[in-house]
Amino acid sequence: VRASGKTATISAAGTYILSGSANDVCIIVDAQDAEVRLVLDNLSITNSSAAPIYVKSAAKVYVILAENSTNTLSVNGEFVKIDGAKAEAVIFAQSDLTLNGSGTLNAAAQNGSGIASKKTLAITGGTFVISASSHALKGKDNVNIAGGSFTLTSGKDGIHSENDDNAESGNIYIKGGTFVISAEGEALDAINNIKIDGGSIDVVQSDEGIEATTIDINGGKITLVSSDDGINASYSDKEEIAEKSAGTAASASSVSSSTRDKGGMQNISEQAMHTYVNITGGEITIDSQADGIDSNGSVYVSGGTVRILGPASDNDAALDYDVTAVITGGEFIASGSAGMAQGFSGESTQASFVATFSKTVSGNISVTDKTGKIIVQTNSGKNFRSVVVSSKDLKVGETYTVKAGSESVSVTLSSITTGGGMQRGRGGMRGGARG
Repeated sequence: VRASGKTATISAAGTYILSGSANDVCIIVDAQDAEVRLVLDNLSITNSSAAPIYVKSAAKVYVILAENSTNTLSVNGEFVKIDGAKAEAVIFAQSDLTLNGSGTLNAAAQNGSGIASKKTLAITGGTFVISASSHALKGKDNVNIAGGSFTLTSGKDGIHSENDDNAESGNIYIKGGTFVISAEGEALDAINNIKIDGGSIDVVQSDEGIEATTIDINGGKITLVSSDDGINASYSDKEEIAEKSAGTAASASSVSSSTRDKGGMQNISEQAMHTYVNITGGEITIDSQADGIDSNGSVYVSGGTVRILGPASDNDAALDYDVTAVITGGEFIASGSAGMAQGFSGESTQASFVATFSKTVSGNISVTDKTGKIIVQTNSGKNFRSVVVSSKDLKVGETYTVKAGSESVSVTLSSITTGGGMQRGRGGMRGGARG
């Protein structure tokens, strides 16, 4: 370790224990091709303009939160460059970065991100309370989380992954952990893929809850509140990166095929054919002001429980897709407006229906069979006119009653998908600048 003024530079592999408190101190790791372990043991650093921990060069860096420790890192002003690099996060790494341990890290950035890696950011344990004007957690190539407790407050995205140089990078994987996220942007946002295999994710505020080109949800408990779409599969940003990398124009990259719907022939781009939301398990609850689930490609449901309190506006829908929506298992109930309502596609093997009320209704929703047995139900505190329902207990040829408050409507399943709603064109595309 070499100390110079208020900068300490680590230049060799090893384990370094950091403790105590200081102001305007920067710890730099410059150990090319080496593995460095930083143990934070009741460390407190408050800076006005520089990242408290900056990894300039290393093969890999581990930040370990010591048992029973509480660590606080903050930057309360505009970030400045360190050795010419734009290190705009409380912990910023040019290398792969892994955080673990059983202690606590409080991180705050008034004009930047919380924790960021220019490669892969991985977290396997610890308690994190992060407040950032930009992204709370950011990994350029990937963000992988297998455990930990997270309270994330962000001016942009809660968890963000994007690589402007490679459209196949930019992935988020969550295997475990407990999350409470309040984001002005997306709660989870990745250019390529978001995969959730477990964990408890509570999004109390977001523009859009989960957004990526492809989204796989295989487990976990997810609760989303969004001012726009709850879950959005969109390829527009990935398409822009691919075009930029290839040096081609937007028009040249869109290879189209066709699909037939009620409105006739609809052109579907090649990108849309590889864009999807795929739900195989988990418990998902969405409260969205716009579309509940919006895919610029397809939606697949084969397991899990999905409950959507969707939009009141007729310009949006609880379920919205451009190519197909296939359900083969699980439980699905989505309420919302009726003007643009869609149901599941005919390729489905589990029965579903769209029930439409003659007027706006409110109140808890229940679906019962002719004997009065409850097939599916959900709580609802919003107004709606249509309900999309699917369950393994629905049978073609049977009649069901959908009740909301004091209103009810009967639906007879004449086919595997009854009252399938309308097919919509490409919608819900992402817009605005990204960071």
